[in-house]
Amino acid sequence: MNFFEPIFEVSIFASKNRIKNMGDIKRVYLVDDDEINNFICVNIIQKIGFAQRVDSFEKGRDALDFLEKTAAQTPNELPEIIFLDINMPIMNGWDFLEEYSELKAKYNLNIDLYMLSSSIYQADVDKSKSYGDVVDFVTKPLREESLNAIKEKFFKEA
Repeated sequence: MNFFEPIFEVSIFASKNRIKNMGDIKRVYLVDDDEINNFICVNIIQKIGFAQRVDSFEKGRDALDFLEKTAAQTPNELPEIIFLDINMPIMNGWDFLEEYSELKAKYNLNIDLYMLSSSIYQADVDKSKSYGDVVDFVTKPLREESLNAIKEKFFKEA
């Protein structure tokens, strides 16, 4: 495995519970240092057919490096949505957002970012709203209802 390759890589081709009458979200990045949470999130995303592919990263730096490599080499494979945890070691979600804004400007990125956190602090919710790239704050655990609402909003704005 390449150092900057995602931890989990899942392609979703069919699901009997698939959301109907909406286009497909091609790719999602999941950035969270909790391996168990990543496993659960990948499974729920797969179960409902939320996206065709999920790339999971346990380190923000790895996700940013992979994002930049993809933007430079194969921009058609960029994610449409990133789910980002706040509390991670070395590079937390806020640091990720700061560096993401530089990549966004450099590569003209248009990716919806969702904070995915177990934080119950209103200050974290408010801080996430101060970042123009963050669409919403989603409380863990990631649930089917949350994904359905995100997908509905995603295609309503498309």
